[in-house]
Amino acid sequence: MSPGSAIFLIWAISLEEDVAFNSINFAIIPPYPSPPRHTMAPHLTPTKKARIWQYHTDGLSSCQIADKLPWDRRTIDRTITLMKQHPDPYYFVPRPGRPRSLTPADLTFAKLSLKRGECRDGADVQRELFPNTGASTVRRALAMIGLNGQVCRKKPYLSKRHIGARRKWAIEFHEWGLPKWKAVWFADESKFDLFGSDGKLYCCRGPGEEFVPQNVRGVVKHRGGNIQVWGVLGEGQAHSKFLRSHGCSEVEITSRPLPARHGL
Repeated sequence: MSPGSAIFLIWAISLEEDVAFNSINFAIIPPYPSPPRHTMAPHLTPTKKARIWQYHTDGLSSCQIADKLPWDRRTIDRTITLMKQHPDPYYFVPRPGRPRSLTPADLTFAKLSLKRGECRDGADVQRELFPNTGASTVRRALAMIGLNGQVCRKKPYLSKRHIGARRKWAIEFHEWGLPKWKAVWFADESKFDLFGSDGKLYCCRGPGEEFVPQNVRGVVKHRGGNIQVWGVLGEGQAHSKFLRSHGCSEVEITSRPLPARHGL
């Protein structure tokens, strides 16, 4: 055997011994136990929160609770801190969402603009004050503070001259007593249509049912006529006058005094 062959044989035997030794060591000595893997639980159910809180009230620390439950210690600490503030396990911390387009200060300014008459409705507020915000968003925000869109009420137009005259009249008769007011007669009138009403008529219908008889409002050229009722009230007596109207002509039907019990 040559020297080179002998050296190679010795190296091979030593290599086999090392492999056998290592294999025996790995077979006999078990690997080090790895710690349990904790899963992060950003959202715990109320039952899990109650378990954590129960262990905490029993005197266990966060690390001891983390050893018993498959959650990270930081999750245990956050849950305990939250339960100290809100003991109810069903309480959830509200998560912040998208910031509101209109701040409370914006809504206050919009409310003042409506009160001053600078804007009339939500469309005016959106167009004049918040052009970069949607009209529906503005109307929804106004509804949240109690400013809902409504139909404007009708009343006789009063100019500044009319308002001044009415104020002067109120000041002049402010000191009148009951004897003087008993000498005043109060009058009023009302109109009653004979063929339906001249106001809006609503119905509930589906698509394509616009001309179903029960969904159609019949109209006539002369409007069917109406009755005008005019009456006056005074102390101890009252009078009424009935007028029937056909188009542009009026025909008086009756005029009679009412019983005294209808008077002032």
